[in-house]
Amino acid sequence: ADYVISRMEQDRQEDEIDIEQRFSLPALHPDFFGTADCVIYKPEERRLIVIDFKYGRGIPVEAKDNPQLRYYALGAAMKKHNRGVSVVETVIVQPRCPHPDGPIRSDEISALELMDWSADLVAAAKRTEEPDAPLVPGDWCKFCPAAATCPAMREQALKAAQADFAEDGTLHLSDPLSYAPKQVWDMLPQIDLIEDWCRRVREFAHHEAEAGRCDPRFKLVATRATRKWKTEGDEVTNRLFALGLELSEIYVDPKVKSPAQIEKVLGKKRKGEIADMIEAVS
Repeated sequence: ADYVISRMEQDRQEDEIDIEQRFSLPALHPDFFGTADCVIYKPEERRLIVIDFKYGRGIPVEAKDNPQLRYYALGAAMKKHNRGVSVVETVIVQPRCPHPDGPIRSDEISALELMDWSADLVAAAKRTEEPDAPLVPGDWCKFCPAAATCPAMREQALKAAQADFAEDGTLHLSDPLSYAPKQVWDMLPQIDLIEDWCRRVREFAHHEAEAGRCDPRFKLVATRATRKWKTEGDEVTNRLFALGLELSEIYVDPKVKSPAQIEKVLGKKRKGEIADMIEAVS
């Protein structure tokens, strides 16, 4: 918010700002739509500023040649088509993820270059509609809902792990201790891909099991239940006061002690007096 405000010069009343600006580009492709976090238009400079907020702290997002930002910029530019745009500035604001260029990073492209890029975007979109469109796995697959069942993702993970299936279907993994040192270092960047694919497969299998489609070789098992108070606040406190407990015995700053701690205070013979106030949640 501070950065957005800093880009809105107070003496320039003609500057325009749009927050959560939805756009669609049916003239280019029927499936082109999205929402830009913030768009600032400076008519005096014919400058369009597209700002995207990234809250994630695990993966730094680059601003340079970022296709997502250019896509948002294209949508914003098309909305301002009758106003005139010369320069498009795209900005990433990612405060929680360390980056050598700092939490705010930007890139610039001319409006003409952006239009040229849009032609490549349309061509790429049309290629995905071809019956034999190639599946190309990479770090862009991280949030894809089809990753767990994607054959290309599976093959990429197996190839990275130097794994293969025997005739009986058994998976054979190569022995890391047999790798040459260079192979080990070449392998390290691939480990995230393998682990991510395995995690997605487990998530998909868990979802299928919850939906009642569980293979008979497996079963869903509840996690260990942790006991907690059914209600919080005065109801629990007043009940414990009525049992003769002191304030210091009930509270562990800044909240009521756990059921196990209260049972320890009451003793084994009296812990049944609070049994109806406790539930175990997995």
